[in-house]
Amino acid sequence: MPMFRRFTREPRGALLKLGLESLETAGVQVLSLVISIPMLAITARWLGPEGRGAFVTSTTWSALAATCCGLSLGMVAIHEMTRTSGRRLKALLGTLLLLAAVVSAAAWVGVSALFHIDRSAFGSISPSWLLVAFAGVPFLVGREYLSSLLIADGRVPIWNRAQMAGVLLSFCFVGICALTGTLTVAAVILSWLAGQILVCCICFAAVYKSAAGVGLDLSLVSSLLSGGYKLHLNAIGSILISSIDVLMVNSFAGAHEVGYYQLSIKLITNMAIVAQAVGVVSYGTVVKLGPDGAWPLVRRICGISMALVMLGTLGAVWAAPIMIFVIAGPAFAPSVRFFRWMLLAVPGLSLANLMAPQWICRGFFWSAGILTFVVAGSNALGNFILVPRYGAMGAVVSYIAVYLVSIVANGGMFVMCEMRWRRRFRAGPQQSAALYGSEPVSGA
Repeated sequence: MPMFRRFTREPRGALLKLGLESLETAGVQVLSLVISIPMLAITARWLGPEGRGAFVTSTTWSALAATCCGLSLGMVAIHEMTRTSGRRLKALLGTLLLLAAVVSAAAWVGVSALFHIDRSAFGSISPSWLLVAFAGVPFLVGREYLSSLLIADGRVPIWNRAQMAGVLLSFCFVGICALTGTLTVAAVILSWLAGQILVCCICFAAVYKSAAGVGLDLSLVSSLLSGGYKLHLNAIGSILISSIDVLMVNSFAGAHEVGYYQLSIKLITNMAIVAQAVGVVSYGTVVKLGPDGAWPLVRRICGISMALVMLGTLGAVWAAPIMIFVIAGPAFAPSVRFFRWMLLAVPGLSLANLMAPQWICRGFFWSAGILTFVVAGSNALGNFILVPRYGAMGAVVSYIAVYLVSIVANGGMFVMCEMRWRRRFRAGPQQSAALYGSEPVSGA
């Protein structure tokens, strides 16, 4: 069978194409990072640890609300695109926009209720700062949905440019405020909001053009929600892992500690930039070829990516004091210790990014959701126990533990994908067709 033989030979041309697209994506992300570093430096030096911590806490609350109410429908849409070979883009666009409006309204209602029930949950953050930050909820939800459609449609470069444009706009906004002496926490939050709006507009224009309009298929609502409630445990778990630590450090240790800790988190996330790029690009390949059909390419590029990540991690151990001094100044010296310890989490974080397309495109929603939620619950418990006693260092320990467990879980997924592909290879064309169909497998 020609298609079967094509997928089992790990064609060098396809591998090279995937590698080049990943490098392009990583390059754009690095450029966005280069643009964002001066903004990080300006806000850190101008606002200080407390002001920077207030900005981070406000936007973290906004992201938490958007993720909790967003129902992971963007990821479910990727699975729907995989299942239908991308034929329902137009209908998915209109349906997701409708759902984005509904879930954003639900997020606002929920946050308003929480604010009136327990004002202390938001710490010392000004209500006006929170109001501006929560205005970004619909744009955060729309960003997730639209970026998922772009990635599944194989248009990752546009998504990259949109992110870079958003970062550049925010930087210009912050720079103008700094030059005019009007840089405040509220101004930085407004700059962040402007960037989110621009990203959404660029993504919508690209998807609209690719889909040749906006459709609406209400029958998709039940399909998306059905997958969403299964996968949403994964999103809730992820936000607990990435946000609950910041909120708990703010509550128990104050905005100063948040500033030190969040800077370390930001740098650690950027250490996995190669793996992030490969994971994002892999979605389009997996949607096009199917999870099993794309596996030989994904497997090879995963190995190369992990090798690069490990080399970068070893270099960062030595360079940590220089990096943090150049980026944020001597006031953020306590971040050096946090950052060095958190480098232990980089391999697990990278492998999670690399294996994400396999979990989603194979439709393993329940497995991914339950696993992530259990790990996140353990992380929240660890933060609750450790942060009051050890401050931000307690959050660092919990963060490392999460991604050490992640290595085991995603390593297991890697082995499963490899075994499934090997069984298909040994079965031969005729038996493979009987077991998997004549086309590459596109779901679990």
